[in-house]
Amino acid sequence: MTGPGQVAADLAVFAESDRLAAIDRAGLGARPDPWFDSMARIVTRVLQTPVALVTMVLPDRQVFPGLAGLPEPWAVTRQTSLEESFCKDVVLDGALVVADARIYAKVRDSRAIADLGVVAYAGLPLTDLDGRTLGALCAIDTSARAWSRGELRDLGDLAVACTAELRLRILLAVDGDPLRPGG
Repeated sequence: MTGPGQVAADLAVFAESDRLAAIDRAGLGARPDPWFDSMARIVTRVLQTPVALVTMVLPDRQVFPGLAGLPEPWAVTRQTSLEESFCKDVVLDGALVVADARIYAKVRDSRAIADLGVVAYAGLPLTDLDGRTLGALCAIDTSARAWSRGELRDLGDLAVACTAELRLRILLAVDGDPLRPGG
């Protein structure tokens, strides 16, 4: 069971100023990003899952700059509370792979199971150049499933690509775009 001290420590990680500044520099929020939407679509095709997300975890919510397969109202709002987030656990602890969330102690009480239909989840960290985890690339299934090594390797390759794009955007925001006049 999570106590008040642990909740405060978790919120401190989510609110860390350098982490939030990196997310801000990347320009990612609760709006569609064509590049990250395409990555989410690729995840659903490669892993054959109904849902895939590219998330950024903020102090009070998670946002989805990339999504595929998520139903209304989340497909429009592109965000959920942290109570509906498995990705927050990726930010706190690293990769999270769950075959059946309904029986996995760490997440079985999450609102994501009832609200979003999350049963199987595989999420990998998306990091900035300093190694801070800003969010996750995740594949979600509405049925229990054992994730194969090949599926996790493919998800890992796509997470590397998402991390590279995220880092590039952060660097360009800091240093200016060298391809742009005056950048």
